[in-house]
This record gives sequence, C-alpha cells and structure tokens, in this order.
Amino acid sequence: GELWSGPAPASFGEARIMGGALGGTGLLLDATISEAIEQGSDPGTLIDAVAALPLGADGVRVEHHGEEVRFSGTRDGHVDAHRVRAVMEYGALAVAALLAPARAAGLPLSEMWLSGPATGATSGLYATQLSVPRGLPQMRADLLGVPVVLPRIPEAAAAGSAALAGLGAGLYASLSEAAELIAVAEERIEPNSGSAAMAASLLEQFRRA
Repeated sequence: GELWSGPAPASFGEARIMGGALGGTGLLLDATISEAIEQGSDPGTLIDAVAALPLGADGVRVEHHGEEVRFSGTRDGHVDAHRVRAVMEYGALAVAALLAPARAAGLPLSEMWLSGPATGATSGLYATQLSVPRGLPQMRADLLGVPVVLPRIPEAAAAGSAALAGLGAGLYASLSEAAELIAVAEERIEPNSGSAAMAASLLEQFRRA
C-alpha cells in the first residue's frame, strides 16, 4: 500500500510518500549547533569534528520526554561536537524507528536518499566549507542499515519544486519522468558491516527511551 501523511489521498501514481513526523529533530539540531557556536565552537571545524566521532557519540545520548530534552552520558572530555553528533544520531534513529514497522510488514527498502543539512546531504548554514564530511552520511547508512544516496541536488524541496513546476508547464509527461531527470544520484554510500551491532544497540536504546 501507499504511505501518505497528508490530509488527502496521494495522487502521485506509484510514488511512496511518508513525512511530517520528523520536523522536531531538525529544530533540535539547529538549536544545539547555535548554542555550540555561541559558546565558542568554530563553525568552520565543528561539523568536521562531529563527523570524526564514532557511532554512539562516545556514549552521549539525547533523552526526549515531552517538551524536555536533555543529554545523558556526558563526562569530562566531551565537547560540543559530542552533543551535536548525539542529536544527529537521534534524528537518524527516529527515521529508523519510524520505518521499522513498515519494513517488518514487508515494505522493501533498498536505499535511502538524503536531503538537507540534518542528514549530511549538504552543509547548509552549519559550516563554512561547501563539501560535507563523509562521516555524516556514513552515519546515516550505518544506523539505517541500507545504502544512502547523495543526490546531485541535495535539497529535496528545491528539486521537488522544480519537478512540479516542470510538470505544470508541460515539460514532463509525468512526475516519474520529472523525477528521473531531476533526482540524479551523485554518490551512493554503503553501510559499514562492522557498525551493525552498535547500530542495533542504539536503535534498541532509542525504542526503550
């Protein structure tokens, strides 16, 4: 069946759409990065430091209870990058947990396309460099357990707007045709098999929280 979070039936043919449940994780990431920069972290090196950390953020975790968000597992030696990494992993784990029932019910998931700064598809406003450290999309691949794809246009909203505009202008016969021409893969990153046990442990901790 089709996955659709909108108030009306999806009219996109064979497309499978799911969304609307993860906006809060992006806001939390924005707030955590802004706080880190306000406290003196260099925005030009912060994301590189985040990407270099191991899966699990050296034990730092996000705990979210209602409107209260706090970090657990912090100790001497942990820095702003650990908290930012924990929030990024929290967002990836939220996606994995959201997809788990659908995957258990038989929904095939062979890859995940990434979009925006929170996923590691683009640096956005989070860093001064134009390229994204490979460790960020690699973290997504490891936690999701499937390959992730970095698109040539890393902002899905912009690509989608272009596709719909072209469809409305009659440049494309269907949304599928527009997507094939606009949504072009730039790079595909495979999950690291050596991280599978840690990823499973983190997902189980997320579910119990």
